[in-house]
Parts: sequence; C-alpha cells; structure tokens
Amino acid sequence: MIEKNRQIFKFDVAISYAGEEKGLAGDLYRLLLQNDVAVFFAEDYKVYLWGKRLPPALKKIYGGVHTKFVIPIISKHYVKKFYTKLEFRTAKRKEKSSSTEVILPIILDNVSLKGLESDRNYIDLRKEGLHSTVDIIIKKLRPYMPPPAGIGGLFYEKSVVPTFWVATFGITIEDLLKNPELPSFAPRDYVAFCDWIEKDLMGRISKSPIKKYNLIEDMRTGETFSVRIAFEWNPDEQPLDFGNIAWWEVLEIARFEDIYPSERGKEFLNIKEMNE
Repeated sequence: MIEKNRQIFKFDVAISYAGEEKGLAGDLYRLLLQNDVAVFFAEDYKVYLWGKRLPPALKKIYGGVHTKFVIPIISKHYVKKFYTKLEFRTAKRKEKSSSTEVILPIILDNVSLKGLESDRNYIDLRKEGLHSTVDIIIKKLRPYMPPPAGIGGLFYEKSVVPTFWVATFGITIEDLLKNPELPSFAPRDYVAFCDWIEKDLMGRISKSPIKKYNLIEDMRTGETFSVRIAFEWNPDEQPLDFGNIAWWEVLEIARFEDIYPSERGKEFLNIKEMNE
C-alpha cells in the first residue's frame, strides 16, 4: 500500500527489464518492497496491463508525472528488445524536461545502449551485488520518502510536507496546430501563438481547485513550448488537481526548492500575492 503523504508520486521507481532478467528484476522488486518503496514491476501488474495497448500504457508509466525514477537493468538482452527500448526512450524524454535525473541505470553486461551517455554514472551489479544496490537505491530515494515507522526521528529528520511546488506544462506546437479542437481564432504566428496559449493555460488553472499560483517562466524552442507555474499545495489535505488543462501535458511536478535552490529563486515566489 502506497502511503497517502508520499508527495504526488504513485511509484518511487519503475523497473525496466528484459524478460530474460525477470528473476533478477523480481528479486530487486521484492527487496525494495520490504523497504517501503513503491515499485512498478510489470510482472506484478498483469491485471492492470491486461487488455491495454502496451505502448501508450508503458509510456504513461515510464514517462508519466507519477513515476519519480526509472531503473533500467541493461543487459545484452535489454538492448535488443522493442519494449525495453521504448521504455528507455520514454524515460529519456521525461528526463529532458526534468530538472533532475530520472534514469538510474544498472549494468549487467558490457553493452552499448543507444541514448545512454558514456559519462552517465551507473551501478554495475556484478561488482555491487544485489543487496548493496538496494541500499544505494534507498539512499537515493530517502529525500522523497517519509521516515520509517518507529524511528521517531532518531536517525531521520521529521518528515515535512512541502508547501510550495512547481509544475511544468508543455505542448508540441505542430501537434497542437493540427488539433481540431483548437479555436479558429487562435493566432498562427509562433510568438503570438505562445502568448495566446499561455493565457489559455492560466485561464484553465484559474478554474481549478488550485487557488494560489503564479506564472514563473516560459521556455520557447520553436518546436515546443513549456510553462512553469509555482503554486501552493498540501498533499495531505487535497489531491493535486489542475482541472481541465485540455491539450497541455504535465511534464513535471517538483518541490520549489528542487527547481530553484538558490536565494535568487525566492524572487520568483511571491506566493502571498497569487490570485489575491
């Protein structure tokens, strides 16, 4: 059972593995569960996946906002399989729009995986062993997890639910311009269109349960457009609900201090004046 106050992530990690490594992935899954980690392990989610079209279902898990980290178990089998490559590419796209790393690679063989950078730090399971690898994963997850029951703050600081958050919303310009639901009066010039679609998002959020929020910045690449919004929210008091955001995709939800850790970041956060 996933604890209610585990921020907004349904899964702390999603394991990506080839069928030949199912036994190893299963061992990793069970050890993580014993340490109160919320894990997506495909073999244990057969009922959820049954009847679904796998590519969109897997993209939602490995690239969705409710999964914090993706752990690919990279082997000679992994680099050849269609679905493992799909899961890895999906996690890569998520990482590009994230302020922190998403992919935590585990290596089993000396193989090359397209898209995995040569300078990417990884865990070599042949050297670390399974239990040591689990210990490393737990330490990586610790900032995102509540303290274990019974510790009483002896070794862990008291878990504090963050109040201020940053949401990153994104669209692909070309795809949206082809959307039949886009109003005919929407401008087609890139700059004017970005201005218009930004106002569209703010208008939609104004109708959501989120009552205190502020536009921080936007990012325009020519092909895509993304917007960052700071907002006040307590996960213990209400579910996160941005209302009907239509064609917008939520790319990332993160604590404000994780996105803007410096003192300068506080200049962006004028939470008391949000929508008042």
